[in-house]
Amino acid sequence: MNRLIGVKKRRSYRRRKAKRDAYTLLELMISSSVGAILVGGLSGSLYIASQSFDQSNSDANLSTAHEILGNMMLDLNQAIRFTERTPQAVTFTVPDRTGDGTAETIRYAWNGAAGDPLTYEFNGSSVVKLASGVQRFDLSYLTRMVTADVTPVSPVVAYEGFSEKKEGVDTTSLAINLPTGTSAGDLLIVCAAIDDDVMSSIVPPAGWNVASAGAEQSTLTFGVLWKIATASEPSAIQFTWSGNQKAYGWIMRFTGHDPNSPIDTLATAVGTSSSPTSPAVTTTAGGAMILRVGGFNNKSVTQGDTGLVSHTTITMDKSGSGGGSTSGGAGYATQATPGDSGTANFSLTGSEAYRTVTIAIAPNP
Repeated sequence: MNRLIGVKKRRSYRRRKAKRDAYTLLELMISSSVGAILVGGLSGSLYIASQSFDQSNSDANLSTAHEILGNMMLDLNQAIRFTERTPQAVTFTVPDRTGDGTAETIRYAWNGAAGDPLTYEFNGSSVVKLASGVQRFDLSYLTRMVTADVTPVSPVVAYEGFSEKKEGVDTTSLAINLPTGTSAGDLLIVCAAIDDDVMSSIVPPAGWNVASAGAEQSTLTFGVLWKIATASEPSAIQFTWSGNQKAYGWIMRFTGHDPNSPIDTLATAVGTSSSPTSPAVTTTAGGAMILRVGGFNNKSVTQGDTGLVSHTTITMDKSGSGGGSTSGGAGYATQATPGDSGTANFSLTGSEAYRTVTIAIAPNP
C-alpha cells in the first residue's frame, strides 16, 4: 500500500511539473564578469551565459544573448574611462561617435530584482531595455597593476593634410578651401602671408582664434589662426584687406589633439635673415606636436623644403615668381616628453624679413 501511494505521488508530481514547464515564460539569465580591466579602465571583457530558456524558444534566446554579448564587448573594449562600477551597473566613456568632438557616455544597468530588465543608456538619453525577465546580472571587476614589461601607449597628435592658395597677382582677398577629409572635431590651423603691411585693414575669417598676427618691417604681414572644426564648417575661408597685394596661405588639419585646449603654448619671432629662427616653447604634456610656421617677404624659398632639421615638411611655397611676391612654410615634429623644444631654423635662398611662430599642440588627455 505504501509503495502504491509513493508511486501515485511521484506521478502527480510529474504531472504538475509537466504542466508548469508547458507554461513557463521566457527566463533570461545573463551572468557577466569583467576581468583584467587595467587601472584607468582602458579595456574590458565580458562573458554572458544564457540558460533556463523555454525549450521552444531556446535558439532565439541564445541568439539574443549573443547579440547582447557582442555589443557589450565592443563598447567595453573601447572604454577610455569608468565613472561607475558596481555589481549591477557600469558607466564609462568611449571615443567620439557622433562627430561633435566629445566622448560618448554609455551605461549598462540592472535594478537587482529578479525579473527586472537589463537596460542601456547613451549620453543620458532614454533608457532602452536590452533584455526582459533578467534573473541575475553580476559584474565583478578585478584590477591589476601594469607590470614593467608593458609599455603604455602615449597619446600623440597626428597631422592629416593641408590645402593652399596662391595669389600671384595683386588682389584684396585670399580664399582657401578646407583640407580634404575635414570632419567635426578636427583641429584646423590657417596661415596667411601677405606682401607689405596690411595689418590695419585685414579682416580675418569669422569664428577663428588668433594665435599670432603682425607685420614685419612694413614688407610682410603674417597671421596664424586656429579653430576646432564643426559639422557645418564652410568649404572655404577668406581673408580680405585694403590695397592690392600678393599672398600665399594654407590650412593644416590635425587629429589626436586635446579637444578643449588644443594649443598648449606658442611663441613668435621676427627679424631679417636667410635662416629665420623658429623660437623654443616649453610643453606641459608628453606627445605634443611642435608645429613651426613662418611667413617670409619675397620668394626666396626652396619649394617643398623648409630646411627645418629633424622636422617633417608640410609646405614651403610662394605666391608666385614675379616681383612683390611673398612666401611661407610649415613643418612639425613630435616631442615625446614635456619640456623645452629648443629652437629650429628655416632655410631661405636669400636674406628676407620674416615672422615665425612655434605652436605646441597638446594631445588628447
